[in-house]
Amino acid sequence: VSPDFQVAPASGAVFAGTEGAGLYRSMDGGKSWQALTSFPGISSDLTQVSVNTLFFDSKGVLYAGTSGQGILASADLGETWRSLLQIDDVILRLAGHGTRLLAGALEHGLLVSNDDGETWQIVEELSARQVTQMAALAHRQAGAAFLAAGYVEGAWVYTPTAMNATGEWQRIGEPGAIDQPIIALQAAHGAAQKRFLALSSNYLKAAHDPQQDWTTLFESSNRLTTLACSGEEIYLGSLNGEIWHSPDGGAGWEKLPAPWRNARILALQVRQSSPHLLTIYAVTGMEGDGMMALWRTESTRIDWKPLYQERANGLPASLVLLPAAAGSPSDQDILLAAGTEIFIPGQNDWRRQ
Repeated sequence: VSPDFQVAPASGAVFAGTEGAGLYRSMDGGKSWQALTSFPGISSDLTQVSVNTLFFDSKGVLYAGTSGQGILASADLGETWRSLLQIDDVILRLAGHGTRLLAGALEHGLLVSNDDGETWQIVEELSARQVTQMAALAHRQAGAAFLAAGYVEGAWVYTPTAMNATGEWQRIGEPGAIDQPIIALQAAHGAAQKRFLALSSNYLKAAHDPQQDWTTLFESSNRLTTLACSGEEIYLGSLNGEIWHSPDGGAGWEKLPAPWRNARILALQVRQSSPHLLTIYAVTGMEGDGMMALWRTESTRIDWKPLYQERANGLPASLVLLPAAAGSPSDQDILLAAGTEIFIPGQNDWRRQ
């Protein structure tokens, strides 16, 4: 589901990529959906293509990474399209900053464009590394520092010193090496300064400069599954249903009380509801019977309330926070995607889409 709605919050546009069924669009914040049956400007039939990743840039251009049809772009919320890169590969992840775009691919590794996708070059150091996670932080001297994480082979960092087509990429090694597959990678904006957060199944690490020391913020013998943060507040979910919270950027941690048993944490999201209040959402799943549940609590008093539960056809799940339709954010401004379905809050209950 399209991850960034700040470019045109008044439009209510949300996009959902599917596996083998093309792209869907909602113009009312997820309440109703229509399949895009035509892509003006594109000659190929894309109604049965897999759309694996979506990215909005700061100018409001939507980029879609596909399986076999390369990368597509639309500057008018899906009314017209153009092909940026024709490549017989699976595009796994898209990211960018300014005019620079990055595409992680299954076979070609990492591809970089410095001109809004007009031309592309393969980063030789990361070829065939299945780049699945990427993040960018604005660099005070030159452009942005990018971090690319291969699913198997740790993480690589781009240093904005040589501003050629592909830049300079180096694998992160000692000290504080990221030496495990990366589940989540975020550019976090805390009270002190910006930094990268990298989550593996066993640890959470952070670095202000990814070429320097990486600090281990959290270690766990239980497999970690998801990461959510807001400022200095960090939340981690695990395979055995635990949720860990740090209020101070990772210096101290507490395990939050939870009412569920024998469930895994599938997704976490955190929203600033007021200057001193966070709303926390968690999605839990039972592997045996496929039961999925959405829970909610406030940061000032941990008291989880179930919002919705359903037998889902597939795991994992993703939780999307939409801009508030009016006034303060509420539970009406979220989407839950799981398997082949999207669930939205209705007037009295949740509805499948």
